Amino acid sequence: MLQPTSPGVYVEEVSTTTPIVVQVNGSIPAFVGITALIPPIGFNTPLRITSLLEYEAHFGKAKYPNNFQIELVNNSGTLKIKQISQEPAAQQAILFYAMQLYFMNGGGPCYIVPIETPIKAHYILGIDALAAVDEVSLLVLPDACLLLNTADYHEICNSALQHCGSITNRFAILDVLDTANGVRQFRNQVVTNLRDGAAYTPHLKTNFSFDYDENEVLVTIDAAAPVNMSTLASSSNLHYRFLKTALENSPKVTLPPSAALAGIYVRTDKERGVWKAPANASIIGITGITRAIAEDEQTTLNVDPISGKSINAIRSFPGRGILVWGARTLAGNDNEYRYVSVRRFLNVVEASVYKASRFVAFEVNEQSTWNRLKVMTENYLQTLWRAGALQGTSAEKAYFVQVGLGSTMTEQDISDGNVIIQIGLAVVRSAEFVMIKIIHHQKNPSPTDITPPETKSLTSIQTNMEWSDLIINPETKHQLMDISQWISHNNTLLNEWGLAGKVRQSFSALFYGPSGTGKTLSAALIGKSAKRSIYKVKLYEILGKYIGETEKNLDQLFQRAELQGSILFFDEADALFGKRTEVRDAHDRYANVEVSYLLQLLEKHSGLILFATNHKANIDPGFTRRLDMLVEFPMPTIDERLQLWKQNIPTKAILADTIDLKTLAEAHELTGGAILNVIYYACLQALKKATHRIEESDVLEGIRKELSKQETD
Repeated sequence: MLQPTSPGVYVEEVSTTTPIVVQVNGSIPAFVGITALIPPIGFNTPLRITSLLEYEAHFGKAKYPNNFQIELVNNSGTLKIKQISQEPAAQQAILFYAMQLYFMNGGGPCYIVPIETPIKAHYILGIDALAAVDEVSLLVLPDACLLLNTADYHEICNSALQHCGSITNRFAILDVLDTANGVRQFRNQVVTNLRDGAAYTPHLKTNFSFDYDENEVLVTIDAAAPVNMSTLASSSNLHYRFLKTALENSPKVTLPPSAALAGIYVRTDKERGVWKAPANASIIGITGITRAIAEDEQTTLNVDPISGKSINAIRSFPGRGILVWGARTLAGNDNEYRYVSVRRFLNVVEASVYKASRFVAFEVNEQSTWNRLKVMTENYLQTLWRAGALQGTSAEKAYFVQVGLGSTMTEQDISDGNVIIQIGLAVVRSAEFVMIKIIHHQKNPSPTDITPPETKSLTSIQTNMEWSDLIINPETKHQLMDISQWISHNNTLLNEWGLAGKVRQSFSALFYGPSGTGKTLSAALIGKSAKRSIYKVKLYEILGKYIGETEKNLDQLFQRAELQGSILFFDEADALFGKRTEVRDAHDRYANVEVSYLLQLLEKHSGLILFATNHKANIDPGFTRRLDMLVEFPMPTIDERLQLWKQNIPTKAILADTIDLKTLAEAHELTGGAILNVIYYACLQALKKATHRIEESDVLEGIRKELSKQETD
């Protein structure tokens, strides 16, 4: 605040901008392990890299002394390999191969923590060094399970999980030992912070050839003294070329899966979002897995009834390749943190809100500060909900934010300087078990046999009437029959007559005309004759309060109709699909976006969509041009009105002698719906008088009421 020191006019700029939450990057892994070169930065110092070339520049490849020993047999000038063996030391720099797999599978920026020797204490030092690196969100130990004994490796896994739990926004990707008892040993010995990590099995057969140094490849020919391969390059070019080919075709590198999974995590986050499970994803750069996992074993891996610990499987499927086939954290029985995507999504939200909330420090602890904090958080969660990260048909059902005295804080909290914000989230979860129910019918099943899930925005419309009961303009009825024929024969035209790809799969029509002329009844008859469920869309449930909500609701409706083979009927369509306006403000721009989005959905949809309006002139011409048919429902003629009067008079009713239905039809231009309302009113008056006799005065009063409605339209 300005502090004037002399008389005059002072200007102070006051910021009213609401703080924003910038989402943290939840896709930055750190790899702890042995490197081929001693880095200039020293051991246990995290270094950020962005590519495999950077890794090679700082840490080298995977060269180690005596990494190959080859025995050759020269049989009358024909060379044969007797044996190719590797020293165990060759495994000590597999981090290079792991990084290849990471970047091939979508990996991006990451940290490397080189450790001095492959012992438990040095791995722990490397993990602890990451405590000061705020950006890291994933922890990977790609070579630990190959270089440590079983007990030490599992202790390192516990240390990694403990580290992730203490940092709170970090997640460990772990490997299971590739041995007969590997899963059982892992479950017995890894016990800490299970919700902060996931484990994968089996190991991966890559298409990588082992890196080697020709000076360190020992070659023995016919039991002679061993020589270095580089020596043969000058003394025996034939032998040298043969060895080069042999090493290229020698057994390939086998790797634990964690590095590949880290790449898949990053790839999935980038393409779909951190809330999408990193599963049902193919692994690039591999030729196979070390063992096949059958369905029975998958069941025991997914949830262990004794320990409750889940292990994610990597499986091979005919025609689909090798896929990650599990999406659980180690806490397989934890209802809140069972899924990798849920745990990591909450990590990202917590870290993002935490960092954005720092502006509150040293602010006045009162309502205006709380409001800014709440609005900032709600705006962020609104963005996540629109992106599909949160469940709920409305924002209110997807999340809540509470902060303030009496809700999250007491007077003592405020006195202590605490600001407490409470956030509730309905996080989307993985569709892990897809249930397909097959019902054997003793009759031919129809789509109407299947009851769709309840939804607030849809109302099923049905009728007991038949086409013969519909009294309507002949041309209109002819068009309605054409729509019914489209439903019956569209698949034949597309698939058997070869029109697929040449015409649209969908059909859309606009019913227009005055209220009560039979638009809704006609839609119900179309659904009934086609044996399809037809749903009337409640537009007040579709129109969103927030930007993007209408599009989201429309998308869900069209998907539901597509899956169920049902028909959607948008009544009073001009409320949503009215004429696009000149863009005067953000509301106009957004209204135009809604219409454009609907047009896109119509292009992609493969079913029948019906629209209805009482005022065709209000419908956007760009919208009507995309429709397949415009069906007019005109006011009924005198003859049609007479039929409507006769058809709808109840059989129990007795007309007064003064009532002439032909005269009523000629004198009063009413719709079918209005005529039915008049009859209902007159019958109700008769029942009030305890008689079946319908009086002319009651009919005329009913007509007056209906005509007064038309005057107000």
